[in-house]
Amino acid sequence: MSKNNQWFKPPKHWTTWFVSDIHFGHQNCIEYCNRPFENVDIFKEKFIEDWNKLVRKDDLAIFVGDIFFYHTKEQMKETLSRMNGRKVLVKGNHDFEARIMMNAGFEICVDEMIMTIAGEKVQISHYPFRMKPMLYQWVKFKREVRNALKWLGVDLKPIFLEKYHHKRPVDRGQFLIHGHTHSKHQVNGRAIHVGVDARNFRPVNIQEISNEIEKIKKNGPVYIKYDNNED
Repeated sequence: MSKNNQWFKPPKHWTTWFVSDIHFGHQNCIEYCNRPFENVDIFKEKFIEDWNKLVRKDDLAIFVGDIFFYHTKEQMKETLSRMNGRKVLVKGNHDFEARIMMNAGFEICVDEMIMTIAGEKVQISHYPFRMKPMLYQWVKFKREVRNALKWLGVDLKPIFLEKYHHKRPVDRGQFLIHGHTHSKHQVNGRAIHVGVDARNFRPVNIQEISNEIEKIKKNGPVYIKYDNNED
């Protein structure tokens, strides 16, 4: 049997976990997201300790982007070696190119993927659905341009462009597993957020995702409006 085939024939106790936006090494993330940890070192040690209590050696761990911040290649490799599970990366905006991430310890590194969960084809992307059809990202306008448009009576908010708009999946009624927003909300419509800030700093197993999908199918999607940090 080839090594690739072995990947798809895990032991009976194998399960799948999802996690995103850990941001190991990102002190500002501790502050901006109000994480209850004094510093990045305390957060890392606590996260890895709790991770290894849940995730077993042969479990599949799908990291939905933004794992490290201010880490060298050696530091990434050392950190991942301490964490249980066979690791797949769906790249986020803070992740390095695939070659570097695979050398650090990921077996697979992709921009997005699709899995069947609860009988549904579920898209997995670091980025949430596109929310608005925008033209510009006004926060990057030069101050003079913004002031001129404001003086002319142009309302900039309706043309606000979300960060990484071109990478966000289009909502065509499919289910989505995502990160990126750092929101505390776990579900928005058919989008399921697996960021650690929404999940009490722990990964989410596939049964929890399945239960959330079944709930949405039974009760219909509920859409919310929320602010996000998009770091």
